[in-house]
Amino acid sequence: MRVAQLDDIPGIWALCYKSIDSINYFTYDDFYEVCHYRWSKNPSCTDEVFGWVLEDQNNILGFFGLVPMQFKIGDLIMPVSAGSTWVVDPRYRA
Repeated sequence: MRVAQLDDIPGIWALCYKSIDSINYFTYDDFYEVCHYRWSKNPSCTDEVFGWVLEDQNNILGFFGLVPMQFKIGDLIMPVSAGSTWVVDPRYRA
């Protein structure tokens, strides 16, 4: 397991495409735009970590994404992350 990088998006998309039925209508370009918005254009993004990948021999077998957000508690604005896109190749699920 390691921290995901933007260069992993093609492998993450391929895994999601074959593992999540509701994503089958997304093209790679659609998926890339969603990822780019969540992690590059998101004004709440304060950290480079946007998730983790599981890999074996450079093949992405799992992904757990984080979407940066902000919570306001009184006058304090706190950076937080919401879990998103938890997927593991069916052959590697326990």
